[in-house]
Amino acid sequence: MSICRWAFFSINNHELVSSPPREAMIIGIYFDISVASIWLLIPFLIQIFNLISGNSYAKWINWLSHFIIFAGFFSIIFICIADISYYKYYYNHLGLSVFNWMENPREIGSMLWAEPLFKWSLISIFFSIILFAFFQQGLIWLGKKSSPGNSPIPYLLLGAGFLMGMRGGIQKSSISIRDAHYSEHHFFNQMAISPVFQFYTETLSNSKIYSSMNEMEKEQYLNDLEQQHPKGLKVFGLPQFKTPPNVVFILMESMSHASLKYAPFLDSISKTCIYFDSFYSNGEHTYNGIFSSLYAQPSSMGRHMLRYMEDAKIDGIPGFLKQKGYHTQFQIPCNRNFDNMSAFFWKHHFSAISDIGNMPDSLKMNSVWGTADHFYFKYMLKELSNLSQRKQPFFYTALTISNHSPFRIPLQNFNYHKTAHQNAIAYADWSLKQFFTEASQNKWFENTVFVLVGDHGIHSDTADFPLPLSLHHVPLMIYSPGHIKNSITIHHLGQQTDIAATLLGMIYGTEYNNPFSIDLLTRKRSFVNFCSNNWYGLLNQQELNIMDAFGNTQHFGFNNIEMNKERQPINGDLKNYITFTETIFAEQKKNSIVNE
Repeated sequence: MSICRWAFFSINNHELVSSPPREAMIIGIYFDISVASIWLLIPFLIQIFNLISGNSYAKWINWLSHFIIFAGFFSIIFICIADISYYKYYYNHLGLSVFNWMENPREIGSMLWAEPLFKWSLISIFFSIILFAFFQQGLIWLGKKSSPGNSPIPYLLLGAGFLMGMRGGIQKSSISIRDAHYSEHHFFNQMAISPVFQFYTETLSNSKIYSSMNEMEKEQYLNDLEQQHPKGLKVFGLPQFKTPPNVVFILMESMSHASLKYAPFLDSISKTCIYFDSFYSNGEHTYNGIFSSLYAQPSSMGRHMLRYMEDAKIDGIPGFLKQKGYHTQFQIPCNRNFDNMSAFFWKHHFSAISDIGNMPDSLKMNSVWGTADHFYFKYMLKELSNLSQRKQPFFYTALTISNHSPFRIPLQNFNYHKTAHQNAIAYADWSLKQFFTEASQNKWFENTVFVLVGDHGIHSDTADFPLPLSLHHVPLMIYSPGHIKNSITIHHLGQQTDIAATLLGMIYGTEYNNPFSIDLLTRKRSFVNFCSNNWYGLLNQQELNIMDAFGNTQHFGFNNIEMNKERQPINGDLKNYITFTETIFAEQKKNSIVNE
C-alpha cells in the first residue's frame, strides 16, 4: 500500500511538489496498518475457532482462511491502484459514487480500456496478484514447518496486535479520516489517506448532513434566499421577442472556462452574445449538468441525479416550454440508455429522443462514446431543418461528446497543441463553427436562441482546493444573431440552475418560480453552490466553503490557504443550503409522477 502511495504522488502531483512529505507517508503507514489489521482479523478469528474445535475442520478452515486472505489482498490492491487514475481526473479518492455507472459497463469498460493509465493499472494489479500468490504459498509452506501449537499465548499476542493495528496505534481514539488532515496542503492530506480506508469508511457510515427542514424552517430559509439575491439589476441591450423563438440548447462536454484559450470560435462568439464569465456547473458529471441546466435543480453529492430523481415531479425548461406549445427534443450522441437519459427524458417533458441509432451510417462515427461532434452536428442540422417545417417553435437539446477522454479526433489536422485534450477542445470548437456556419444559411436561424453551456469543467489548474474550481467554472453563452445585436458580459456569479429563470425571463418577461433559479439579467446572485462525489461547495466573491459527507467543513480564501481565523459565515451557510435542497428533493420524490 505504501508503494501505491508513492505511485499516487508521482502520477497525481498536480502541484509539482518536488518530493512527498515525510509526515504524509508516516500517517499513511498508520492507515495501512489499520486496513491490513482489519483485513487479517477474519482469518485470524477463523483460526481461533479451529483451535477451539480441536482442529476438527482444519482442512476446510485453512482453505477458507487462505481464500479470504487472497480475496482481501485482491480487493485492497485493486482499490489502491484504481484510485490512482480515478484521483487524476476527479481530484477525489474512489468512493461509492463509482457504482453510478454500473448499468453502463460496456461504455465505461471501453473508456477505461482506451486509457493508457488504466492499462498500466491492470498490468500492475495482475503482477501484484501473481507476486502475492507466490508469497502466500511461501507462508503456507512455513506454516507447515512451524506451528504455534495449542498454546493460547501466541494467539493472545496476535489478537492484541490486531486490535491495536485496527485502531491505528495506541492513541486514545481510533484513527479516522480527520487524522490525515494534518496540513493546509490538501494534496498532502489526500496522499496520507488510504483509499481503502476511505472506501470502507464511506460504505459503513451514515451521512450526517442529509436532514430535512420543517415547514416553518423552510419558509424562513426561502425568505433568507430572497434577500440574498437582490432584484433591480439593469442590463441594457436585451432582445425583445415578438414571436416565441426556437431554442437550441447545446451542452458542451467538459468545456471549462479555461478551455476557451484553445477554442477560438467560442471565444469569438463570447464577444457577440450574452456571456456569463463567472458561471459554475452544479456538479462534475454530465448527468449533473443535464439535470441542473435543464431542470433548474441543484445536484446532490455522490448521487446520480437522473436515476435518483427519475420519478420526481419536475418541470424545468422543457416542461415550461412544452406547456407554451413547443416541440421538445433531445439528441444523444451515444446509446440513449446511457446514464438513464432516455428513461428520465420520456418522463420529463421531452416529446422525442434521438440517439446514435437514429443516425444514418454515413454520419456514424463510432468511438468509445458515440458519434464525433462534426458528424453529430450534420445530423442535428437535418433534424432542425425538418422541425422548422412544422408550425410550432422547437426546443432542441444536444449533448456533445468529443471533448471527453479518451480523445479520438476523426480528422488529421488537429495537432496544434501539446496535449490530446487541448486538440480535442480545438476539434470540438471547430465542429461548433461548422455547425453555426451552415445553420446561419437556414431561415429558422434568425428566430432561434442558442444556449451554449459546459456540462462541467475539467481539472486543469494547480490550485489546492479539495473541490477544484476548474471542475465547475464553465462558460454560458446565450447567442442569437437575429435578436442580440450587441455583446453583453455578465460578471457576477451564476450557476446552471439559473439558466431556466434567465432564459425564460428573457423570452417571456415573466419570473420563473423556482427557489434554485434566479434571472441573472435582473438579479445578482451572492453565492453559487456545487458538489463533487465527496464534497459540497459554496462560493462567494471572497471565499470557498466546503463540506464532506460527515459534516466537516473547511473555509478557503482565494490565496489558497485555509482560513482558520475568526470569520463571518456566508449568509445562508452551506449546511442550511444542503438541508434545504434535501427537503425539496424529498418533497419532489414524494410527489411522484408515478402517482398521478
